[in-house]
Amino acid sequence: EDSDFLSSIEVCIVDGADVMLMQNWEHVVTTLDKLNAQPKRDRGTDFSRVWPHLTHGQGRLWRQTVVLSAVADPAIAALTRDQCRNRAGAVRLTRVPGDGSICEVVTRVRQVFQRIPCGLREDPAAQDDARFNHFVGTVLPALLSAQHTYTPHTAVFVPSYYDYVRVRNELLRREQQSTGGALAVGAASAVFVCEYSRPSEIARSRAWFFQGRKPLLVYTGRAHYFNRFRVRGIRHLVLYGLPVQPQFYPELVNLIDEGDGDAPPSCLALFTPLEKLALQRVVGAERAKRMLSGEKQTFLFA
Repeated sequence: EDSDFLSSIEVCIVDGADVMLMQNWEHVVTTLDKLNAQPKRDRGTDFSRVWPHLTHGQGRLWRQTVVLSAVADPAIAALTRDQCRNRAGAVRLTRVPGDGSICEVVTRVRQVFQRIPCGLREDPAAQDDARFNHFVGTVLPALLSAQHTYTPHTAVFVPSYYDYVRVRNELLRREQQSTGGALAVGAASAVFVCEYSRPSEIARSRAWFFQGRKPLLVYTGRAHYFNRFRVRGIRHLVLYGLPVQPQFYPELVNLIDEGDGDAPPSCLALFTPLEKLALQRVVGAERAKRMLSGEKQTFLFA
């Protein structure tokens, strides 16, 4: 609550914004909101020695703010737009994506990218709903066999924890309806690994998935970021959304087991128009442009 010590900041450097994005971004936003605010208490300050623009509440117009990030992201862009209001303007330097991290995939697997039908100008929350409805209505039924069991050795990567909770609750709800009673998380057909899972839970979930005792694994982006688990037993990979960190894509796809099985290995990645930056980092700028503007909604990389 006491943020008076931030009232006279003249230079602010946010180094490694992409790393902070994978932790608690709200802390960054809250801290920058407090910069150059009017002090709430007088601590014996000699106001004759204070710059006039500070006493007039214009400190943020004179503050120099530098934001450094390895990747471009809408959340970082929103932060710079809202917080970088220097009277001299702003400069943005971006690195043009090359061929994308998809070139680092060495596993021989059909990689399908599917664009979720929604407008570019739709509210982000509406696009999240469109993604969820597409996953529940199209992707999830394709993972179910005639016996209403999931395709064995299927991993679902969910970048956002909030989307992960939504997907987890939907899977548990469906199983509760099929069994007609209450269902504990451990008794479900799927195992769930997130950044808040205990080490014992993670070890058990990975073992059950590898052994085939649980056909479905739901895995969050932050869990992979902090631990870089080498998940064994993946035959089919579904990316609920594109990862913020481009190297995650080849890391996950290269985990797919190419061995003999009932069905060839597969990889499905879902994306929306709002994920333009993440798509560019994965497939390259030129391919991303065609994938976002063309009439086709499904794209195959082999």
